[in-house]
Amino acid sequence: MTAADSSLSEAAVAGPVGSAGGPEVRHVVLHDGRRLAFACLGAPLATAKLKCIYYHGVPASLVEAEPLAAAAAPLGIAIVVFDRPGMGGSSPHPAMSVRSVVADAAALMSELGLAAAVQVGESGGAPYAAAFAALHPERTQQLLLLAGLGPTHGREHARLRRALNSMDRLSMHGKKLGFPWTINSFVKMAADHIPRVVKAGAGGSLGPADARYLRGNSAAKDWLLRFMQRAYQHGVRGVLADYRVLGHDWRVDLQAVRCRTALWHGSADKIVPPSHSAWFHTTIPGSELTVVEGEGHISLVGRHAQAILADALAAAGLADATPAAAAAAGAAGLDSVDSSMLSKDSLQSGQEPSGAVDVEAIVLG
Repeated sequence: MTAADSSLSEAAVAGPVGSAGGPEVRHVVLHDGRRLAFACLGAPLATAKLKCIYYHGVPASLVEAEPLAAAAAPLGIAIVVFDRPGMGGSSPHPAMSVRSVVADAAALMSELGLAAAVQVGESGGAPYAAAFAALHPERTQQLLLLAGLGPTHGREHARLRRALNSMDRLSMHGKKLGFPWTINSFVKMAADHIPRVVKAGAGGSLGPADARYLRGNSAAKDWLLRFMQRAYQHGVRGVLADYRVLGHDWRVDLQAVRCRTALWHGSADKIVPPSHSAWFHTTIPGSELTVVEGEGHISLVGRHAQAILADALAAAGLADATPAAAAAAGAAGLDSVDSSMLSKDSLQSGQEPSGAVDVEAIVLG
């Protein structure tokens, strides 16, 4: 595998990914000839004290990692993020699976000279990050799952499937009337041609907690639109392939995960409810679950990226960030964290979140 350009972008997030002054999107050519688009965000990769591989949600793209990377830079943490096959700048995979995405991530790590890294999965990226930890324990320093999507196939996971928002549930499992193709084509059309409408309605479609976070937050709305537009850059096929993979049996035993695993979820997440993280908690041995009171799907990282990353540093024995660095992380567009909002292991095995999920969502970010 060869890099399209040997010089890698390792600057902190100074602007949107791929924009003038922002981190550059690079490509590697994989063994089968496919191109994998990636970016190095946060602290410089060569000198970072903690290195992370980030797996985005669906429909999303590498742009999704920007909020986490903004907090990572002053803490000395590097975030490497890539577009999954068929989304953004990455070539489609003719037989995409959870294992094939894991293989792509392993190849990218080898290209970057990373023997091991923290695997970070947000929302629909969580299954891929967890699978990497199970299949490559020697290359996984920690596993970090943020608002992670659990399994939704079969009768045994019917409760998790029913708890999902309508768009994502039907994109994974609604085969009648061509619903997955129709709804995703509509979302692509809206993002490309009526972006003002998408941004204006984004809060209401994601639930009350995220609506409060997005209200008056033009930067967050712009980010939301950009990661969706990049996801559908070459049409809907890549997004639909990702949905199909996530909605079927992942064929990876996550009980094989042996590294330190931290699960974070917002109690008011109406896109992927906390019961999904509860499933990971009961499945992955020794995992730690933190539920943040009142936060939603997007606001979880938007407001608490600093606390999430500081926790990972502490677990790695690297919690020596200076007060100035912590303050800089907090100033990177993030709200301060009230420790009273954090509840360790507050969901027990099999417990469902209160309230029905009845909102139509634009994204499973």
